[in-house]
Amino acid sequence: MKKYGLLKVLSISILVLVFLTWIIPTSTFDGATVATGERSMVGLWELFNFPNDSIAFFGDYILFIILIGAFYGILNKIGAYRSLLEKITEIFKGKEKWFLVGLMVVLGFITSISGLTIELFIFIPLIISIILSMGYDKMVALSSTVGAILVGLIGSTLGYYGAGVLNSVLGLEFNAEILVKIFLFIIPMYLLVSYTLNYAKRIESKEEKEAVEDPLLLSKKKVKVCLWPVIAILAFIAVISILGYVSWDFAFNTNVFTNFHNWVMGIHIGNFYIFEQLFGGSSPFGGWWLSDLSIILLFMIVLLGIIYKVKLNDVIESVVDGIKKVIPVVAVIILINIIFLIAYNNQINITILDWLLGGKFNYLTMALNGMIQSTMFVYLPYAAAYTLPAATAIINDSAVNGQMGVIFQAVFGVIMFVAPTSLILLTSLAYTDTSYGKWLKYIGKLFLEILLVVIAILTIMVLV
Repeated sequence: MKKYGLLKVLSISILVLVFLTWIIPTSTFDGATVATGERSMVGLWELFNFPNDSIAFFGDYILFIILIGAFYGILNKIGAYRSLLEKITEIFKGKEKWFLVGLMVVLGFITSISGLTIELFIFIPLIISIILSMGYDKMVALSSTVGAILVGLIGSTLGYYGAGVLNSVLGLEFNAEILVKIFLFIIPMYLLVSYTLNYAKRIESKEEKEAVEDPLLLSKKKVKVCLWPVIAILAFIAVISILGYVSWDFAFNTNVFTNFHNWVMGIHIGNFYIFEQLFGGSSPFGGWWLSDLSIILLFMIVLLGIIYKVKLNDVIESVVDGIKKVIPVVAVIILINIIFLIAYNNQINITILDWLLGGKFNYLTMALNGMIQSTMFVYLPYAAAYTLPAATAIINDSAVNGQMGVIFQAVFGVIMFVAPTSLILLTSLAYTDTSYGKWLKYIGKLFLEILLVVIAILTIMVLV
């Protein structure tokens, strides 16, 4: 991590939030009214306990990232990682721009309909490696992955961990304001694609290209290896991730996967329920979480070792090597979640919300509030759950709930392009060893363009 830059950024962010708890009083919301109380100041003893709390409460995120490192470690060990990169690069030779366009649209669309964000980090190392192998730099790689996922959040349509949570919190239909959300996806995606391709064109025109090291390309030697098992495993992970996260019951009004899951779990011989004993605690498709994907990753690591006949000692060695590469990402996750815990424990966010809204609905102050809340609460579902119920009580006009939901999700996605607490951004910066300042310099113009477009769409929504 370049000069520990990201750790510095996050440490400063933590200290700023701690300072705010000393000057902004906390507020409580009892389900009907907001009451402002005393300041709940974070002290040194409490501050130094937060890392333990972060690991305890968000261990599923840490385990998930560790298993991703282990997964890529064994891919390198069997030589499949380098071979797969070379194969994909060869297939898209001369068609790199179409690869970038397709990639951004697909990633954004998946996030929009499923709510997958940090979960897509399973594929981000591979995608970044492909883009780097095509001769582009880290900015193109990050813009094509992180940027696309965030556009998917701005225009979240059917994803439960996006628009779905907001609609649930606000008591709305699952497809509320769907047309506005589609525009919030299409136009920012167009801006992202145009911006990324224009920058990529400038990279291609340079006579001397910057040498870029691939963070997870651990094996430097070429190995001839059969790729079909690896391709099949990656495809399986992709399909099962989407199936697991798409909200089939709420978004598509079907219980087919829930019914199938219950049927499978009910299969028994006598009094022995076979699959209930083997896979007890599993969730049906549509109700998955990080822990479910972590289990899948663990199974795939074991399966790769068996298929390619890797010795146990070599499996352990490769797993350890892969985990070492994602340690900076784990550190970033721990620090980001400390910010969430401080905000959650002290609830100065309700006070800020009350100050900004002033008892009436104004879409611009609502947007500003959404940006502030998003930066503190990090995760869209949590930011919505700990903010919007109080907002509805303060405004007391259910007719604007649909607009509030759209505003909140849109500004969340926009601010996460630059926020020092953006989980998907900072984990990707840590993984690629990219400085936060360099990213801001690259993305600044696009961020302003998307922000202005989003405000314009929201203005039209409110006026119409």
